[in-house]
Amino acid sequence: MMQDIWIAPLLKEGKDNFDNPVNEYGEPYKISGVKLNSLNGSVEFYEFGERIKHMAKALLPMYAYHGVINEKDKAYLYGTNPNDEEIYGSKANYRIDTVRPQGVKLLVYFERIK
Repeated sequence: MMQDIWIAPLLKEGKDNFDNPVNEYGEPYKISGVKLNSLNGSVEFYEFGERIKHMAKALLPMYAYHGVINEKDKAYLYGTNPNDEEIYGSKANYRIDTVRPQGVKLLVYFERIK
């Protein structure tokens, strides 16, 4: 099933006074018609382990998103969106784990935020 997703780009990484990560994200942008897939198979299990239960992947056109989508960006998947969000990225339910060129496509792995 094709769906719309949103990506909030990571602008700046930092830490607060208690050494907790505090990151700043940019305004989310929409990508329409994305097919999200769950992870399965021995190769992905070997690489990600039990994390595959909380991950998704998608193929996106490289010409449009190479260098635009990056690891650690936040994502809004499965019907989540940034509407009425006061701080960019605060309603995101996934983060981008890895982005891999695959010929004319990018393979993007998302991991659910706990």
